[in-house]
Amino acid sequence: MAMMRSLLDHGANPNVNSKDGHTALDISVREEAWDAVHLLVTAGAEVNQVLTSGGRYGSALTTACYWNRGDIVRLLIEYKANPNFQGGEAGSALQAACCRESINIVKLLLEYGADPNIQGGEYGCALQAACNQNNMELVELLLEYKTDPNVQGGKYGSALQAACYQEHMGLIKLLLEYNADTNVQGGEYGSALYAACHKDNIEIVQLLLEHQADPKIPAHTRLGLNDMHGSALDAACYRGSIDMVKLLLEWKVSPNIQGGQYGTALQVACYRNRREEIIQLLLENQADPNIQAGCYGTALQAACSRQSFDIVKLLLEKYHADPNIEGGEQGTPLHIAYYRRDMQIVELLLEHKADPNIQGGTHGSVLHAAVYGGDEDFVYFLLQHGANANIKGPKGMTALEIAQEYGYDEISQLILDHDIKSESES
Repeated sequence: MAMMRSLLDHGANPNVNSKDGHTALDISVREEAWDAVHLLVTAGAEVNQVLTSGGRYGSALTTACYWNRGDIVRLLIEYKANPNFQGGEAGSALQAACCRESINIVKLLLEYGADPNIQGGEYGCALQAACNQNNMELVELLLEYKTDPNVQGGKYGSALQAACYQEHMGLIKLLLEYNADTNVQGGEYGSALYAACHKDNIEIVQLLLEHQADPKIPAHTRLGLNDMHGSALDAACYRGSIDMVKLLLEWKVSPNIQGGQYGTALQVACYRNRREEIIQLLLENQADPNIQAGCYGTALQAACSRQSFDIVKLLLEKYHADPNIEGGEQGTPLHIAYYRRDMQIVELLLEHKADPNIQGGTHGSVLHAAVYGGDEDFVYFLLQHGANANIKGPKGMTALEIAQEYGYDEISQLILDHDIKSESES
């Protein structure tokens, strides 16, 4: 203290930033050095100076709030610290105090005019931060000070979405009493309903639906994001929750909403959990197995990717899934089954009129892929099932030309023998 006082007396500037962007005031606040803080503010330290270090705090007041320095918060406010200063990851002093659940500091800030609806920071606003902490007392206090429950932004998009993710029924009911909008979109989970589905909490989902949550709204509408799920139903299928799936279908959620990594709820069910009762339930509710969307293309392609024979059979035999749709990253279902070396599914697909001559993926037809892989047995098998060796692939080469280029003499001879046999038979 004596050294600091001497430096200030000799003209030291209390507002100079250090190399890492901090000020003497900011450092003193973090160290809970009340006397040093008092000395600095009386010597003219700028209490609202922006911290060039960035990071969580942004200002000395936000620093004091984050570290729960109540006496210092009061001192800074007495010296005209702005309770509505915005900056740093915490967004504002009030949001920082809510993150640390410092109820007394929150009360103090509100009494000194802190605006609870300031937007910014990790949680978007103070109310969302309080909901993230599951702190009913803080939430009630903020709402008493006219906090808008529908402020948008931050990690969860809204306070209601944060409460749903934390599965705090009391907070959710309180927010709904204050007219929280169940259909606000944004944040990590897209909507409050999606967050509840993601957490597999059927009680919260039911409550939201009773308060006009629209289950038909795609979970994510933000641009530039490659989100995992496109709808609340997708999330329920991902979790493998048949009760949740039933509930959403009862509320007329379309199983054909498209979006997210997997494209449709049916694709999610076919790829992730592979629970036949969920797949059957979706199909009974008019899920279309031939919708092309997502990274696998169709539900049949997703099932082939997971080598789920019974599901592939169900889709083909009972729900007329088209085995010749080309799409996704690997081509047709037949391509996928071959790449997985699943002969049982390959034979099943061929029995249901899968065309071995459709081109897809990076190699062309399945025959091209088998030749590139030097798979003599599978080349023979495909030729016996109608594969055309004269079709040219993406590189303009036939199966025979590929075999010759790669030095696969046995495969070359196999193709030539097949061509001779085919000509003699015709």
